[in-house]
Amino acid sequence: MFGDRYELLQRLGAGGMARVYLARDTVLGRTVAIKVLHTELDENEEVRARFLREARIFARLKHPHIVDIYDVVTTPEGAAAMVMEYVEGTDLHRVLASNPRLVPELAALVIRPLADALHYAHREGVVHRDVKPANVLLGRDGSVKLSDFGIAKASEEDLLTRTGDFLGTPAYIAPEQARGDAIGPAADQYALGVVLFEMVTGKRPFSGPNTLAVLTKIMAGEYPDPRELNAAVDDDLAAIIARSLSLDAADRFPDLGAMVTALERYHITVNADRQRGLIAGLVDDPNGTADVVAGEVANELITTARRAAEKGDKRNARKSVQAALARKPDLEAAHQLLRTLEQPTVDLMPPAQGGTTTTSTLTVGAGRRGPVVVGVALALTALIGVGITFLLRTHPPGSAGVPAVAQPPPPADQSTTALAIVADAARP
Repeated sequence: MFGDRYELLQRLGAGGMARVYLARDTVLGRTVAIKVLHTELDENEEVRARFLREARIFARLKHPHIVDIYDVVTTPEGAAAMVMEYVEGTDLHRVLASNPRLVPELAALVIRPLADALHYAHREGVVHRDVKPANVLLGRDGSVKLSDFGIAKASEEDLLTRTGDFLGTPAYIAPEQARGDAIGPAADQYALGVVLFEMVTGKRPFSGPNTLAVLTKIMAGEYPDPRELNAAVDDDLAAIIARSLSLDAADRFPDLGAMVTALERYHITVNADRQRGLIAGLVDDPNGTADVVAGEVANELITTARRAAEKGDKRNARKSVQAALARKPDLEAAHQLLRTLEQPTVDLMPPAQGGTTTTSTLTVGAGRRGPVVVGVALALTALIGVGITFLLRTHPPGSAGVPAVAQPPPPADQSTTALAIVADAARP
């Protein structure tokens, strides 16, 4: 028993700082998670003091997307422990391990509540300092929770000495954090940008054979273009990622609220129940859920493409089709629409108002052959007209050698003849 009320049920796991147990609160009759400092860290008085102080600070944070801290207790062996809300499900790190690349819309469904939680904490004067997928909990009830506030900073030096425990953390720290400078809310934004990059590309922006190599890349700002890793990442999303990963904190979004606003276009328009269902789906069937969302978004993009095509906006129609194929490459409706959009078209402009001549425009596939043929045909038509006019002037109707004509053909007939010549000349 911990604190005379918490009954340990099983060990859930362990990290660089602590081991975690599932327990039952015998007083309130609820399931909780208890995080206990590793023995060697608990023996460090400075680490222990900071652990307990941080726990008390973060216990005051009350937000639907932040794990609650209920109590601080001491184990029978005298180790410090935190009693926290238990989230039945998994963490984002495990989800990405089984489905390493998500469509932007599904990534935004997870990023948004995290950004809201961090934005709230920042307004309360609290900086997380260790945002990473392993600290993002996804519940079978559809919840998204941020955990482990402030713990990593409390024993950064100790983590560096624990083989294998710190390797996953440097990839998410901001340049100023890597340099050992003072950090603020912008460091959390940077880390969230790294998480977003990883969610939509399946890779971390900064990687290397060791911690020093990773930190060197972070401080140099060297990372691959996310558009080359996932075709579903468009220019706007790439710009959002680039801004959040700016080397200079002043060049990032002014706060996480602004970053959320920039991501608005990628939010799936679903009700709360549907949103919880999708998050729960990521827990039990990440591949299937990702495939469902990709299909739904692709179908919406095809609808958008058809509307653009009906308005004659082929450029945006193709753009939407390509976006659909980036999310669902085997979508037959997208391939069919793309084939339709690539077919050559003939666009004949209507007669000018109040005029007696008709101008025609012909588009024939790609290249310059069509316009050249049209130009030659129009020139021939003009020469024929000049020749007829000259003949009529020099030899009036009814004169010798020239048959009598009732009157010149009406202008409409001339334009019809011109169109026929143009179309005939344009045939291959």
